Amino acid sequence: MNRVIISLALMFVTSCLLPGQPRKRMSDEKGREAISRFLAKTQGPQGGQILSIEDDPVVQTFSLQRFYTLHYRRYPVAPALPESLTYNNLLVLYANQNVELIRDTNALEAFFRSQLIPVTGVPQARNVVKTWLRLTQEFHQDGFFQFSIPDGSILVLHESGGIRASGKEEVVSDYGNAGGISVSLSFDSAGKLMDVKETANVVAGRRPNF
Repeated sequence: MNRVIISLALMFVTSCLLPGQPRKRMSDEKGREAISRFLAKTQGPQGGQILSIEDDPVVQTFSLQRFYTLHYRRYPVAPALPESLTYNNLLVLYANQNVELIRDTNALEAFFRSQLIPVTGVPQARNVVKTWLRLTQEFHQDGFFQFSIPDGSILVLHESGGIRASGKEEVVSDYGNAGGISVSLSFDSAGKLMDVKETANVVAGRRPNF
């Protein structure tokens, strides 16, 4: 019996070390190189702003991927974009150097469904809600919004054999900006994401005259 256990343990360790099976996030430097190669294929305009998302909940929820924002300024003149891009994009960099473009909440939900590990505990569920809110805000960003998650706004409930986690973030009310984003995520008894309900009401205030 002991020999069987040892043999299985060695097989597990060996499988973790197989070539082509990256087990950690790529560096930011290599990530940006991969993104440059990806964007070169889209034939999009130059000058898009690329920023790395390093918030703790995001890193803890998706430990093997890197997230970047790709924004194109709409002021004073919005550039023409190829159909593959919007003015507010998320880029996901996988450990194997693949890059995925996420253009909207539907694509974000598909990513969560395919990449999120089972959610079975309260701390993990809270992080997942914060991660969703941090990422989805980028689809509303025009370079002049700031968002914050109020204390106590994240709620996690055990119900019907699973978990329902909800939360909201508010637009910082400067220069007339207002509104916020709310989300509710439902997980089954195995921790699989079953449903996403997001409500967004983001109102732009004064913008500079260039």
